[in-house]
Amino acid sequence: MGELSTTARRLAGASIGQGLATVWSAALGLFTTPFLLGHLGAARYGMFAVISVVSSYLSNLEFGFGHASLRFLARAHASGNLSDEQTVFGAGLTVFVAGALLAAGLTFFGAHIIVSDFAHGSESLHQTFLAAVRIGAPIIGVSMLSSFTAASLQALGQYGRLIFLSWLAGTLLSVSAVTIAAAGGSLLAIMAAQLVINSLLLLAYCGLLIAASSSVVLHPHLSSGTFAAMAKFSGWLMLAGVATQTMVQAPTAVLSGFKTTAVVATYQVPNIIFQQLTGFVGAASFGFLPFASAASASDDPGPVRAIYIANLRMTILVLAPLVSFLAVFADPLLTFWLPRHFASQAAAPLALLSGGSLVLGASAAPSDLARGYGEAQLVTIYTTLTAVAVAALALLAVPGHGATGAAFALSVGLGIVTIPFIFLVARRILDLPPAALLRDLLGPLCALCLVAGLDVCGRLLADTIVSAAITGATGTMIYLWANAKVFLDSRERRVLGSLLRRVRAVPATS
Repeated sequence: MGELSTTARRLAGASIGQGLATVWSAALGLFTTPFLLGHLGAARYGMFAVISVVSSYLSNLEFGFGHASLRFLARAHASGNLSDEQTVFGAGLTVFVAGALLAAGLTFFGAHIIVSDFAHGSESLHQTFLAAVRIGAPIIGVSMLSSFTAASLQALGQYGRLIFLSWLAGTLLSVSAVTIAAAGGSLLAIMAAQLVINSLLLLAYCGLLIAASSSVVLHPHLSSGTFAAMAKFSGWLMLAGVATQTMVQAPTAVLSGFKTTAVVATYQVPNIIFQQLTGFVGAASFGFLPFASAASASDDPGPVRAIYIANLRMTILVLAPLVSFLAVFADPLLTFWLPRHFASQAAAPLALLSGGSLVLGASAAPSDLARGYGEAQLVTIYTTLTAVAVAALALLAVPGHGATGAAFALSVGLGIVTIPFIFLVARRILDLPPAALLRDLLGPLCALCLVAGLDVCGRLLADTIVSAAITGATGTMIYLWANAKVFLDSRERRVLGSLLRRVRAVPATS
């Protein structure tokens, strides 16, 4: 029990740290998004969305070796086998270097096709869009390498330093974009600054890796046996990666094909908030995936079962107040934040995507559990079914309903497939009956209903930003009290209490 509590505290600490970094990133986005939208215009800002779609799809050129590297490296590190660590790292690096070069080359030399097919706007912006895509090409390559080094640091348990570096880079990206725009700089200048910052982040990750493990050698090298084992596992993950990107990016891609770039921007602003909310998915997965990977070598599923349930519960409890608040007060919040004509078009997409973020958040625990236990085919089946559902709904809804139809497709498509997936994985891997898991989730679901009811009452009283602020503050206090007294179980109270005591002890010891 003591070892489980220690593990829970460590994973909770990593998740909270990552969650705080996500909150900070979201806060920056609340400021930078309207600022950049106002200074660059909807068409230029929409170009970011197009490059993001390209980057997301081309990131699949790592062929699933990102999660494969994390899983195999975490297992090797847990067993203390430096030779296995070295061969796993070398195989992963080989694949990522090749993938990064290929992705950057395809983007650079395919810039004309990308701009012609997806960047609909004024003809006078054609050359600007073309140059932006070409600057985006090396950014995509560098980002792929950064994702590999970050996964390796995660597998080695370097949670704190990894969080700090990603936080610092995210802050610099936002600050540089705003500074350049405020000084009258162009979209191309912002893209160039992003390239510099992403390159420095990669160098910092590499330095940290060398310091973290003597097995790390920063040049590609292959061991045929290790590569074959990782390739077998990563094949399913490659398919899952393609399906995941289709699932998440299909609404944006369909919008780009049917509507103008300005309409894409209308969807992209709520989608940015959606991505920030789903950053909490990464916060929960940050420690759980390496833990599940290492625990898969054990015959005792008890600790993993306990952490899996806690992961699901805390994901719902953390996201519930944010999701409810954004969904209920979407219109007054966006009106306060953005120009009225833009906000009115983005309110419904934001409400829908807020609900979708909760569903996507809940999908992280079963996906990580399946990957950690080598059942990658379950993730592939899940993401493929979800991608089909989202793409089909987008093709039906986007032509007539634009950005709202895109948000509807993503949220509803996720919900149709994710809920059964959560229970299926728990039953298959942990032998956890659906009824037992549902009982464990009743508390968080009741908490979600409580906070949603409070928000709806506040919205009915007054549809203003002041009402939203008062309701949010009051509702949060009631929600926290209800969790402390009712919805958290005894173990969760002990873990969170221990973390709070450690935080309070920091000033006293400094």
